[in-house]
Amino acid sequence: MPIELSSFNLEQLQQLAQRYGLKWTDYQEAGELMTMLEGHPALIHTAIDHLSRGEINFARFLNTAATSSGIYSSDLQRHQATLQEDPELAKALDSVINTQELKSLDSIMTYQLSSMVLVKHLKDKVIPSCELYP
Repeated sequence: MPIELSSFNLEQLQQLAQRYGLKWTDYQEAGELMTMLEGHPALIHTAIDHLSRGEINFARFLNTAATSSGIYSSDLQRHQATLQEDPELAKALDSVINTQELKSLDSIMTYQLSSMVLVKHLKDKVIPSCELYP
């Protein structure tokens, strides 16, 4: 049974970081993480896990997250491969990313892109899920 988690808010993100032992004294890091990941639970968990284990510092995380050397590189490569195999899906995502307005898509495209965490729903329209996936 699939379960869709709601996005973290800033306070929840800060609390999770504290539980992982990150000593963020103000909301600056949490705010920057929230801006980039839009509260997405799995993406935030991955970031906080890597940061708390000292595998990466916060500045490096911000600079590399959306690159092939960042902690999300395998996710990005998997999405890129899927989109290359399905040009219509790639075209639908491109139309969402390159518009300033909310976008309506075919329900199948919406489901596929949403399942890949590339878009999120706002009623019957979609927007990019976060800045990680430009």
